[in-house]
Amino acid sequence: MKLTRTELKFIDNYLLNSGVEYLDVRMELNDHIASAIEREIQKDTSQTFYEVFKDYMVRNKKSLLQACDLQERKLRHSIVTDFLKNFLTKEVLFLLVLILFINNKLNLIAFQEFFSVLSLAMFVIVLCFYFISFKKLRKISTGKLLIGLIGLLFYCVVYSQNIFGLLIILPSLFLLGQVRFTIKKAIKEEFVVVAQVMVGMLAMVLFISFVEWSRQFVTSEMVTFYFLFQFILWFVLFKTLLNYKKTILKKYKCIFEKAS
Repeated sequence: MKLTRTELKFIDNYLLNSGVEYLDVRMELNDHIASAIEREIQKDTSQTFYEVFKDYMVRNKKSLLQACDLQERKLRHSIVTDFLKNFLTKEVLFLLVLILFINNKLNLIAFQEFFSVLSLAMFVIVLCFYFISFKKLRKISTGKLLIGLIGLLFYCVVYSQNIFGLLIILPSLFLLGQVRFTIKKAIKEEFVVVAQVMVGMLAMVLFISFVEWSRQFVTSEMVTFYFLFQFILWFVLFKTLLNYKKTILKKYKCIFEKAS
């Protein structure tokens, strides 16, 4: 027996009222709870949805709520994994070959200012796309990660123009995620935000220091190539955002819509 949209929406509201604020995390838990309830009803068809739901939550509510942090980590890791996988597509291979061809045929170092302005425009477009696309999805657990990824790419691509900065962006994001999870487990909740800010500031100082130090190894040829490589970065990020939005909407369309 499949649950109705009204019943799925009921589960979603229950989780929201129980403190599960992130929509994507609620939907993951919703899917898990709905599947368990459907199995219970199939075993005993005399029971109603609300009876089974009440009994299930009495037994499992504590463990489900404790699993929220783990679910957030899984969702963030899936975003980073998707971002990396999008570099291994045919479209990116085509763009890379095209970039190498153009870089060999033309002297693009003279167009540095033009590429910087164009990359800044692409940053604004991607940022606007994020806010417009995810407005309907409200609060999602990966929002801070996506904004952080856009911001770091903006720094490396538009501001620093140092390709070496890209080498530590994703490892830094991964490590910050691990540190955040460890902090939440190790210290009191009221100190979590303060600890996260301190760790984030330290990571940013180290990141900027590395970028500044590595400038000495950047050649004019690398800068020229980097001007064109910027477009691959924005393309991959745009595709990552688009895929994530499609995944959420496809998987949970019945819950986003009004109950029938």
